[in-house]
Amino acid sequence: MWSYSITAFIMSKMVESDSRWRYDTLYGLMKQSFQQTPHISFHTARQLIDFLNPNGEYPETHGYYAPGTPMEGHVAIMSNDELVIEGLFGYYGSSREERNPWVRLNLQAFQ
Repeated sequence: MWSYSITAFIMSKMVESDSRWRYDTLYGLMKQSFQQTPHISFHTARQLIDFLNPNGEYPETHGYYAPGTPMEGHVAIMSNDELVIEGLFGYYGSSREERNPWVRLNLQAFQ
């Protein structure tokens, strides 16, 4: 019973620490982007939301996931102004040259 309680406590702290690191990292990247320009473009927002991609734009997060591994879930972004949704799912490419393309859905036709 004690070993389970100790293990559960340690695991909860690891998850809490990991979540905090991801939040702080994304917040820092967003803050840097806002210092460069007060407006974040759709392209920049897509890069930011995909900050954990091992083939992505932010070397400081490379290593969180390994290249060529399955994605656990998906990454999605939507522009209310342009009526566009883009998503990335499947697996992370083996290298920057083999990055998976984003799937794009234009919602203007559904107005």
